Amino acid sequence: MSTATELRDRENTSTGWTPVDVELLSAMIGLFPTDRPRRANRHIVIVSPSLGEGLEVDFEPVKPTSGAAVHIHPDQVLRFDPSVDVQGIAVTVDRDACPSGLFRPGVYHPEVALGSAESVVVALTEDLLRLKRKGGDAAALLPATAALLLLHIAAVTHAASSGDRGGDHQAATELLGRFRSEVERSFRSIRLVSWYAGELGTSAKTISRAAAGLGYPSPKEFIDERVTLEAKRLLVDTDESIAGVGRRLGFSEATNFTKYFIRTTGRLPHDFRTGF
Repeated sequence: MSTATELRDRENTSTGWTPVDVELLSAMIGLFPTDRPRRANRHIVIVSPSLGEGLEVDFEPVKPTSGAAVHIHPDQVLRFDPSVDVQGIAVTVDRDACPSGLFRPGVYHPEVALGSAESVVVALTEDLLRLKRKGGDAAALLPATAALLLLHIAAVTHAASSGDRGGDHQAATELLGRFRSEVERSFRSIRLVSWYAGELGTSAKTISRAAAGLGYPSPKEFIDERVTLEAKRLLVDTDESIAGVGRRLGFSEATNFTKYFIRTTGRLPHDFRTGF
């Protein structure tokens, strides 16, 4: 059985967690065609001494970081350069194996957790592979181990981003989190900041002040960024027409979608698609 076939068999199990050793890393990446980016359908955690070389997530290159762990979320678009020789450990976790709301939705770049996250990924992977080699029932431990791994990564990234802050900072962070979650639910049909403010029981100015105080893009910029990211994902991951992509994002006319995409990216949708 080839490594790629073996990996696909592992992917089809109901355990929710797929440990991948060094020999299977390239096969795991091979599940994603490299001629153009593809959406991930599950959580992917990769640890490599040369992490980031040749790896793009949501059209942004991952900065090479020695010995770090990168967490790729479901629905993010992954592209991997097959000419780059990468070795390491990869773990994939089913989309539904992660508690709802554990990771913030919306526009996010790959979250890199240094140090302890790397050791946890390596230790859990090696333990399960060792148990499997000895004929143990590794499958019985996989769901709980998957949850533990993702909880640990969430804790590391949250601690790195929060720190010891005052009440105003905490309130602004909470408001922006609620705003981002609401945008994630409705961005395909609604792009008005005032509508989201009404849903949250606040004002557009309050959301704008919170974003500015945290050094984040304005609420309008965030909405545009989220809509544009989804447009890019659909353009490269589907064969849907430009008009069809626009309709899925709330644009009744293809010309309006094209104008919007040019405004936010500086490129025609067709040119962006054919660039991959």
